[in-house]
Amino acid sequence: MRVQCRLPVLQMAFTQLAFLAGLTVCDGLDQEVPLLTDDATQLAIAKRVLWIQQPGQATPKGAKVSLDLSTSAAQLHEAVNVVAHGQDWSSRAATDALPALSEREVEMMTLLAQGLRDRDIANHLVISESTVKFHINNILIKLKARTRYQPLHRVIINGWIH
Repeated sequence: MRVQCRLPVLQMAFTQLAFLAGLTVCDGLDQEVPLLTDDATQLAIAKRVLWIQQPGQATPKGAKVSLDLSTSAAQLHEAVNVVAHGQDWSSRAATDALPALSEREVEMMTLLAQGLRDRDIANHLVISESTVKFHINNILIKLKARTRYQPLHRVIINGWIH
């Protein structure tokens, strides 16, 4: 991702947040690389814009995401991933944000949403059934759910998986 802010303090803050989120920050001008900015002039040169919202300022057209200084590293990581795949993302409160699920756990939730059983998921991913159960158990813990249907409902309703 790229970080291009008018204010040096925002540049520094969001660059640090990107590093905390495990994102790679680059300087190139590639339009496909998500751009985090508070500079409206940058909207014309980037396809995937994450907008830094300032108080009393409207989110400009073309911005796929609106973030502010209350954004957590996990929320930034999620927003960049969504925007990198060409989708829109709306800022959510920390309680609505997707907990830090691993790629494999998101994959499990996606396959569960398709109606696959543990055995089918294991065959599809070429892993053991016990590994599938391990990942699903981790999801239940992270999402504070009692059954596998609770997190499935939550991720579908909130649009965390497609």
